Formats: sequence, structure tokens, C-alpha cells
Amino acid sequence: MKKDTQSPIKKNGHRHDRHVARIAAVQALYQIEQVQIKASVVIKEFIEHRFVMGVDQEKALKVDQILFTNLVELTEIRAKDIDSIISGALSQEWSLFRLEYLLRAILRVGCAEMLLDKGTPIPVIINEYVTITHEFYAGKEPGFVNGILNKIAQTLGLITQLEDPAEAAPEVVNFLKDPKTTEATTWEDEGGAS
Repeated sequence: MKKDTQSPIKKNGHRHDRHVARIAAVQALYQIEQVQIKASVVIKEFIEHRFVMGVDQEKALKVDQILFTNLVELTEIRAKDIDSIISGALSQEWSLFRLEYLLRAILRVGCAEMLLDKGTPIPVIINEYVTITHEFYAGKEPGFVNGILNKIAQTLGLITQLEDPAEAAPEVVNFLKDPKTTEATTWEDEGGAS
């Protein structure tokens, strides 16, 4: 008998649709920043082309298009606010633009979803973006995203304390500083995506 190794995300249809929407929003923001294109153009491209896999609608990618659209639009509309919130959560040695494009996109969409306030519990939102980070990175980045999003949620008054302060803070510090040199590390130093 085969063991069921599917994640809970793949088992639950609604949850899967929302997870795919979050990943698509991160990818859309990455594209927007790389190509310098309006969010409305990218949203239309995703809905009309990327979410449809051929003419057979049964093969269409299951995605919560409303969540996807809301996340991408809000991130564009409140870009300065979101960047300011994220910058405030980073250490003084790091600026938002020192982070790699993809990591910036993950943090921006995660922050935007917290601002949407559509009833999803903040720990669930944070966990979703940590999971997404795991899908792109194998290093310290998921812990970094966890720590920064927890700090953002606390700053925004959405949680009263860090969800896991014993683990989140050291991972952020370890990600930002190389203990051997006590200098801030770059993505290349950490083996991150370039």
C-alpha cells in the first residue's frame, strides 16, 4: 500500500486554490519588478493565459483569482506603505533593496495579505509565505521570512507577540550576519538565488 505523501495544501481544494493564488501573486510581483509593467497588465496575463492550460477548462489551474487579484492590486496601490513597513522590520544593516527580487516579492505579498484583513488568521498567512519560501529556497530564507513577517504582524498590532520568538529572532540575525565575520552577508555568500 502506498503511503499518502501529499501535503495538506494539495488535499484541501479551497486551501490549494488560495495557496496557488499566493504563489502566483509572488510570481506576478517578481515579473512587475523585473519588467517594470503595470499590475493590471500582469493580472490580465495570468488570468487569461497562465491559469488556463489549453482549451479544455478541466485542465485549468485551480486558483482563487479574487485573492490573486486583490493581493497584486493592493501591493501596487500601497507599494510605498508596504515597502516602508518591511523596511521597518529589517535590521539597520539591511535595506529592502539589498534583498533579492524574489524574497522582496514574498515579503511584499505577505505584508499585503496582512493588510487585506479578510478573516484569514495571521499565523496562517505567515505560515503560507514561509511554505512558499521553502518552495523556492533551501537555505535560511524561510526562517528569515518567518521572522520578518512576525515582526511586521507585531508592529501592525495584528499579533501581540512574535509567534515563535525563540526561533524567529535568531534566524533573522543569523541570516543577516555571518557569525564568522560579523559582517552582513550577501545572497551569494549564503548560496541564495541570484
